[in-house]
Amino acid sequence: KDVYGLPQWAVSPLWLTQNRAAHTLSYIGPALIALGAVLVIVAISTGEKTLLPNIAVGLLGGGLLLNVIVTVFWGSWIHDIFQQVTGSHQAAVQFAAVFQSFARLPHDDGLLDDIRRTTTEDASCATRGFEQLLWHVRLANLQRDPLMYIVYLGLQLLFLWDFRVLKSLERWKTRFGSHVTEWFNALGTCEAIISGATLADENRQWAYPEPLSNTSLKLSAVALGHPLLTDAARVENDLTLEGDRPLLLVTGSNMAGKSTFLRSLGLNLLLARTGAPVCAQQLVTPLYELATSIRVRDSLRDGVSFFMAELHRLKEVVDLAHARHDHPAGAAPILFLLDEILQGTNSRERQLAVATVVERLLSHGACGLLSTHDLDLATVESIRAVSQVVHFHEYFDSVDGKEVMRFDYKMRPGSTPTTNAMKLLKMVGLE
Repeated sequence: KDVYGLPQWAVSPLWLTQNRAAHTLSYIGPALIALGAVLVIVAISTGEKTLLPNIAVGLLGGGLLLNVIVTVFWGSWIHDIFQQVTGSHQAAVQFAAVFQSFARLPHDDGLLDDIRRTTTEDASCATRGFEQLLWHVRLANLQRDPLMYIVYLGLQLLFLWDFRVLKSLERWKTRFGSHVTEWFNALGTCEAIISGATLADENRQWAYPEPLSNTSLKLSAVALGHPLLTDAARVENDLTLEGDRPLLLVTGSNMAGKSTFLRSLGLNLLLARTGAPVCAQQLVTPLYELATSIRVRDSLRDGVSFFMAELHRLKEVVDLAHARHDHPAGAAPILFLLDEILQGTNSRERQLAVATVVERLLSHGACGLLSTHDLDLATVESIRAVSQVVHFHEYFDSVDGKEVMRFDYKMRPGSTPTTNAMKLLKMVGLE
């Protein structure tokens, strides 16, 4: 475990405030022990050998017994809090060092300067907070140190050490707790900037996206490729979406590259939203929000079939487009990616259902891509009128007298002229 439990604890209620009985008893036991110790000193200094020693023994015994009872009842709760807060001491040290390094961020960049001030300069900044937190972590971890465990037991029996440490931690929470989420948000922003900068440095041939107004539904990409493929394996394609043809219907045979093309566009649009370079020579686009139905799983445990799971996912996509259409001011438009949807029904019903889903999405101002094996889908009037139809296909070579299927993964206009299911059956010996 690490310090990622810290943000949750920092905004949680104060435990000692919620457990007033434990809080009160945590002072009574040590007070009885302290009073008994004072009486012992008085008895020794005055020579009293009867009343004062008996009272002192009673106070010491009662205080120790009360401390043991309090520890048994509430000790595990406090140790759970310590585990959540302290996690790994080494991780806390590393985070403290990271926040201290932010002091070197440049002052002339607005975003980086905000991160620097949030983490190193403000009155409740991360460096001050972690510096004090590390001290509390050391105190809380005293019980875990084999060399100090005997000392810890003594402190716990006499003074309820865990309660004293928890009290100091909650004082820290009162001062810094409301800022912890802000610190980690700043850290996350800095990590995202570093990731984008690393991506740009390692792929200098990639282009930065050219953003359009969110009121535009135009998208244009030149030499768009999958950012996770190597340069040798990557095949690039051009793409254009226009307002009067907001649907790109992607047809093609098995393994021809339809799904990879949808994923290529989706990943690059996500990169564009973060301000990172994209795997393309040019990408002109609004900052679309993606809504996808690409990988849907059924659930035997929940009694949900693949077809019903897919319907639920499509409902989420349509609802998102509807919500965005009803609140258009400044909102990012929706671009949907639907990969071979509604396969769990017959061809006729699938065509009608897909047409219904597409009509709903387009009526809510969305645009997007739809891949399919169903070549007749391109002939459905409601789809044909709003779509550009493209395809990927295979070709065959003869190698040592055997027919070998190959793909070039290039997108071409029109419906696919080929199918390969029967060829594949023959190649694997099922025909």
